[in-house]
Amino acid sequence: MNENNLIQKELAELNSRLAETGREQVFSVPAGYFENLAEGVLRRIKALEAANASDEIGSLSPVLKALKGVNPYSVPAGYFDSLEAPMQMNAPISAAEEIAQLSPMLSSLDKKGPFAVPAGYFESLQPRSKTKIVSLFQVRWFRMAQPR
Repeated sequence: MNENNLIQKELAELNSRLAETGREQVFSVPAGYFENLAEGVLRRIKALEAANASDEIGSLSPVLKALKGVNPYSVPAGYFDSLEAPMQMNAPISAAEEIAQLSPMLSSLDKKGPFAVPAGYFESLQPRSKTKIVSLFQVRWFRMAQPR
């Protein structure tokens, strides 16, 4: 029994869906890939040897070179004239005024933190046990970690 049949048998025993799959190839190469491969490689090599950006674009994509720096996007004539209300710059306002306009609830919040510790809390704490303070230079691993 070869290895592939053994694997198929194990998958069937495990009730795996993989045992039901066929042996068809799931990966493919695009049509014409190898016919155009040499031409594409030479085009990229030519682009690397280009003296300027225009020559490089021309060797990689003749369509892009034909555009000649023309912006393909445009606004129809009279577009801004036909807007209902012209956009006007309002007088500058402070950040607080802008927040009040955008969110009255947010502007009504206090500027202090929401959490607080009772007065004298840390002064009243008693240490639970004595803690030994060890210098890092006395620890063995620290000496081993230092570069020599």
